[in-house]
Amino acid sequence: LSKSSLTNWYKTHYYDIKPLNPIKSIVLFNDEFTNRLDTTLGIKAIQLLTRLGYHVRMMDNLESGRAALSKGDLKHARAVAEQNIQLFHNITVRR
Repeated sequence: LSKSSLTNWYKTHYYDIKPLNPIKSIVLFNDEFTNRLDTTLGIKAIQLLTRLGYHVRMMDNLESGRAALSKGDLKHARAVAEQNIQLFHNITVRR
């Protein structure tokens, strides 16, 4: 486990690195594995996208359903996916 979650890193560090004139805004899906286990990978992705000129947004999403898939619980994984689709469906990405 990482000492800090990607969510906490984003909340405390992103303001310092965000681009002044972004070319576009994107939404990063922060799954539970990246948030707690692969935090460094998530940070590097945010840093790269920011350096490329994108404004990176993170939502408070549900779990990803990856754990349910690995256990063969397709019904739960599908329910989680449908809930996340609804959550992200109405997001307007601004320039």
